[in-house]
Amino acid sequence: NSLFPAISQSKTNTMPLVPARVLSFTSEIPPHHAANVLNDDPAKQWRAKPGEKQSIILELDKPSVISNIDLCNAGAALVEVLVSRAAAPTTEEVLLPTILLMSASDSRTWTNTQAVRMFENARLQKLTAEQAWDRVRVVCTQPYNKTEPFGLTFVHLYTSDGAAAPPAVTSPPKEPSLGLFKLKESLQRTPSSAGSHFYEKKAAGSFSTLSPPRPAGGSASSESVGAAVAAAAARSMPNTVTLASVRAADSPPRKPPSSPVKPAAAPAPAP
Repeated sequence: NSLFPAISQSKTNTMPLVPARVLSFTSEIPPHHAANVLNDDPAKQWRAKPGEKQSIILELDKPSVISNIDLCNAGAALVEVLVSRAAAPTTEEVLLPTILLMSASDSRTWTNTQAVRMFENARLQKLTAEQAWDRVRVVCTQPYNKTEPFGLTFVHLYTSDGAAAPPAVTSPPKEPSLGLFKLKESLQRTPSSAGSHFYEKKAAGSFSTLSPPRPAGGSASSESVGAAVAAAAARSMPNTVTLASVRAADSPPRKPPSSPVKPAAAPAPAP
């Protein structure tokens, strides 16, 4: 079992890319073979000759987009990652620029030789990380210590191409509210609530137009039509109070005008 934690479990929306094999390497010192970078056992490392630049090429099953890289060191001070394709192996592109894995002081004292570094997609070259590759070359150097063999413990590659997205989080439906007050479910509109009958009739188109009655035989005169409309309006608004009616109720009843009293005729003079 690996003594390292499962680093891949901490990554979201990624899938491991397991190299099919080690295609080539510059050198190795047994028992620290180059194939040891394909496992996670810290006791099994790839170590090469000291004082020289060393590299190892890993081959994938198929061209893939590389989104993340994990490197476990084995005494290298500087590391660079390049990629290529089997169709054009000599045309390489830089995926991860040269980075420092081990300081000069640690290199001279040979301490902290197996640090793990994780590189997210933002640390990779953008244009290169957007393309698919099937060969990965890791270049290691150790300019600060010329006596110790050095190399890598493991190389982990990941891809986000085709990785499952996390499930969408759905929020519960909002409760109906009126200002600062929440409405109960029982207070929402129901078929028997106020105004519902009007909306149902309107949607069904069952309203009929009020037409004045027509007298039998012949056409109705304008006076009869106006009277019929007024009567229908009065029946539909039995509780309507008009301004004229209010004024009539408040004013005292008028007395009928009295007829003028004619003066009595003067008696005729005597003859």
